[in-house]
Amino acid sequence: MRIVMYSTLRGLMVGLLLCLPSPGIAAPAEKVVLQLKWFHQFQFAGYYAATARGYYADEGLEVELRPLKSGITVVEQVVSGAANYGIGDSGIIADYARGAPIVALAAIFQHDPLVFVSKSKSGIISPYEMVGKRLMFDARGSDDGPLRAMLAESGLTPDKFMHVPHTYDKEDLASDKVDVMSAYLTDQPFHFRQRGIPVNIINPQSYGLDFYGDLLFTSEEELRANPGRAERFVRASLRGWQYALDHPEEMIKLINR
Repeated sequence: MRIVMYSTLRGLMVGLLLCLPSPGIAAPAEKVVLQLKWFHQFQFAGYYAATARGYYADEGLEVELRPLKSGITVVEQVVSGAANYGIGDSGIIADYARGAPIVALAAIFQHDPLVFVSKSKSGIISPYEMVGKRLMFDARGSDDGPLRAMLAESGLTPDKFMHVPHTYDKEDLASDKVDVMSAYLTDQPFHFRQRGIPVNIINPQSYGLDFYGDLLFTSEEELRANPGRAERFVRASLRGWQYALDHPEEMIKLINR
């Protein structure tokens, strides 16, 4: 039995195929790369579960989960063929609009967890206090789209603040090298609280900017050259996400090993 669900995201989303698990495949496993949008963490628990539980193997796949490296973008990795699949935020729509031959396969998060954080003592509680401040975020990649949209909606054009390229080092905010930095609501505010550093959270959702998060996507070339493989990859990945959500404590132990 097969259930086919279709949704569109400005022409980018394609049919998301959810099928009952298929039997193991005897042929040699196909090696593919999933380019993560960040370092290894619980944010990608479903993919770790799909690997550990053998769901990818059930679909005849051997998957490398590749953490992000500074100086690259996920879209570039996927379009160039360095990775077969990637995880990005709604900003990939802009890449698509500019001609990037990419296709979205699934939206994992209902809401984008990317926010700005500042130290509580800074008094920066909204975009309007960011004028003239040092903002550290990825202005080049596609993941900070909601943050850039919030700045634009608030009238903060690039000439009104000092952009600092993202080092992905939380110490830059802790040591006051920057006034504001982009961060993931899922874990980074907790990091600062553990260190006794109170922070303000400036969330695009508070300004009417609500986007999907962690979109799984691939290239048009991957779909053309390997018919059916994306369907198998999505099927195994969603099985992994279901397992991760059902067994959070087990996944925490797996990730912390």
